[in-house]
Amino acid sequence: MQKKILILTASYWAWHNVAANTMKNYYTEKWYQVHTIDLVEFLSSLWKWTQSFYQDFCSKYPNAWDITYNILDKDFIKKILFWVEYPFSQKKFDNIISDLKPDIILSVFPFWWGFI
Repeated sequence: MQKKILILTASYWAWHNVAANTMKNYYTEKWYQVHTIDLVEFLSSLWKWTQSFYQDFCSKYPNAWDITYNILDKDFIKKILFWVEYPFSQKKFDNIISDLKPDIILSVFPFWWGFI
């Protein structure tokens, strides 16, 4: 039986999508059925705004990524983000999971934990 893999990514910078595409190519060659979801495309226009803001901000302040990651890694920040985003997106994500029925979910972006 062919395994189904869902890869979760985010097009904030090329790195997430490079990792996702590399994994997708590898697993496709191994005859897995692979689907990829991009957080920026999946969520509201707010995320598209954060994408351009974040890229611009990190270009001006190279340490911003480290600071952002450390802030987002705090449990209370995760809870706040989860409470804000959950009502708007969880049902949409659950429908995708229900339709695809993946055997494996891989994530190359740290925010996807909230949905899973």
